[in-house]
Amino acid sequence: MKTTNIVLALALGLSTIGTAACRKSPETERKEAERAAQNADEKTREARGEALDERNEYLAAVRREQIDYRSRLHEVLDDLDRDLANLKVEFDREGIAHYDERGKDAAKAKDLLNRRAVIRADIDALETSTEKDWDMVRARIDEHLGDRPRRGRI
Repeated sequence: MKTTNIVLALALGLSTIGTAACRKSPETERKEAERAAQNADEKTREARGEALDERNEYLAAVRREQIDYRSRLHEVLDDLDRDLANLKVEFDREGIAHYDERGKDAAKAKDLLNRRAVIRADIDALETSTEKDWDMVRARIDEHLGDRPRRGRI
């Protein structure tokens, strides 16, 4: 019996020591909680930074594309103005076109003026477009330029 009591006492003593060794002090628990909070904050900052970088890259790509389209539209507008000048169409200060409406080139001048108005409207739409409505504006411009719509975004 004495041996059993000694074994039980020894087992009880070891379990008490083991339990005490597994428990963390309040200071250790606080430090671990602080480290976990700092790690979570750092990961949140990194994720926000990556999301912001992606958005900035997207906005830059949209802006580059808008600049390309603006250049193309102005080239078309310059060509139309050149063709209109060859047909003796003149513009007054208010931008109103004057030409011989009974002449042999009147229909052609009228068509060129209509196309010019559409291209001007496209330039105005491009200048006021945002990244949210850019796809719709781009599709409209592509249609007016005779381009096939592009697949995908940017």
